[in-house]
Amino acid sequence: MTEHFCVVSGEMPETMRDALRGSFAEVIPLPPDGDLAAPVRCHPDMLFAVLADRLFVSGRYFRENAAVIEKIAAYGGFVIQPADDRRGAVYPHDVAFNAAVWHDCVICRPESTCASLLDFARRQGYRIVPVKQGYTACSCIVTDDAVLTSDRGIHRSLTRAEIPCVLLPEGGISLPGYDCGFPGGACGYHRGVIFLCGGADTLPCAEILRQRGYRIVSLASSGSPVTDYGGIRIFQKK
Repeated sequence: MTEHFCVVSGEMPETMRDALRGSFAEVIPLPPDGDLAAPVRCHPDMLFAVLADRLFVSGRYFRENAAVIEKIAAYGGFVIQPADDRRGAVYPHDVAFNAAVWHDCVICRPESTCASLLDFARRQGYRIVPVKQGYTACSCIVTDDAVLTSDRGIHRSLTRAEIPCVLLPEGGISLPGYDCGFPGGACGYHRGVIFLCGGADTLPCAEILRQRGYRIVSLASSGSPVTDYGGIRIFQKK
């Protein structure tokens, strides 16, 4: 069986990491990025993006955390692409890597997305699908057959672009420090399974996910709140 590994927030509870270790060869936690706001400083969907064989990451973050980024790149067979786009804790300067990739489509807010990522995507023949929401990866659960989101603007844009998209009910996801969290930030998808950062019984959209044929693996006990930790990034181990 092909081995896979995952990358998670360094602030994800150890109990959830232990639950993931039962399914993946290794779980790699990310250290904080001092350029970002404290609640999201360890979130994978804020810290890096992978497109084809390239791993795009802030140059400063890479220099300060080279060992972790090089480990991810070595495991996944990625070429590290440091970027020096303007970076900061205030939107939209915090979302350079917050792009969702579905097959040959890069879904993002282009004016806020890492310039070198967009340039590489275009050169490789990817289709750039623009949306107004800068927290695109946070907002989307990307599966093999569709993109699932509770963001109505993203849903409208993807529907117009003829990308299969399912609109999920809002709510039920927390992100300490903010009013709410996002579906993509609260889980990871792999081979028909959604690994959920909380108890599925507390998530309003859980039944919709099951009806579409996805199996939900709760990383916390029944009744536990679902929390946005910046997503679980899952890759094949080369």
